[in-house]
Amino acid sequence: MPTQLAILVIEAADRGRANQVALLLDPEGGARTFTAGLSANGEEPASHYWCATTVSAEVWGRLLTLWSEQFPSAKVVEWFTDFEPNRPARLLEELGLRTIDPQL
Repeated sequence: MPTQLAILVIEAADRGRANQVALLLDPEGGARTFTAGLSANGEEPASHYWCATTVSAEVWGRLLTLWSEQFPSAKVVEWFTDFEPNRPARLLEELGLRTIDPQL
């Protein structure tokens, strides 16, 4: 069975609230779900944040409903890693966003 993930992209203004919602779904790590910043030029400040998480078919439907109700501007994309290894890169290209490399 192929691995199914959900890629979520949110606006930076929604980051705090999105992490709180993620905390409800993942009590151990949810508060740190949206830490990977994105911007049009790949530099700070972040205009968006993203994450990917493994989901079952059952959870996928609930995830879509929850995120569309709570974050209407969020982008939630299904990703089957076995069939679409470049899906994250294509999504960023579609959205005109680049990852912000963390400062070491």
